[in-house]
Amino acid sequence: MENEQNIRSTLAKLPLTQSNIIRVVTLRVSLEKTSPPIWRRVQLTEEMTLSDLHFAIQGAFDWDDSHLHMFKIKDMGMFSSKRSSWDGDFDDMDTDDSSKVSLGSLVRSQVKKFRYIYDFGDSWSHEVKIEKVEVIKEKLTLPRCIDGALCGPPEDCGGIYGFFNFKEIMADRKHPEYKDMKDWYGKTFDPEKFSVAAANKNIKQLKNWESR
Repeated sequence: MENEQNIRSTLAKLPLTQSNIIRVVTLRVSLEKTSPPIWRRVQLTEEMTLSDLHFAIQGAFDWDDSHLHMFKIKDMGMFSSKRSSWDGDFDDMDTDDSSKVSLGSLVRSQVKKFRYIYDFGDSWSHEVKIEKVEVIKEKLTLPRCIDGALCGPPEDCGGIYGFFNFKEIMADRKHPEYKDMKDWYGKTFDPEKFSVAAANKNIKQLKNWESR
């Protein structure tokens, strides 16, 4: 209730047009079923879309956008920016274009949280919460990651339970599967590792790749 009142209060004070300011939406994205939680805090402008948020999440969690994804928003439906690449296995899923849904429209519709699902095989489910909307009178490079905790799972590790198994093996150099798992992953694994700078570098690279 307090979050909703804060959002409404902020929106009521925002000027309709002013070239020297930007309206920034801050969202917290948490990978579900992880404890302690693996999470990221990202910022985008109100004009940016769910498609832009997709790239922000991908970069912030160090995913490489190699699988399908969707956003699920209560009372609004399901959205994806890769609908045309879905094969016959998902033809019965009714999704709309995420590039046509701005974050500002979600805020005005009083959406407080929704779900982002990546890789329908491993099924990585993320809870996305709209934390606040604010006016910022400075030049920013958005989307960007501003905070977070813990290292995200590697691609194709078998979903959340496969990730638990991966972490257990990688934490024990004497584990009989350690060498094979390390060879597969390509390096050692530090579950505490997270860098805002690295996350933003990833976001920039993904956006640059998509714009080519």
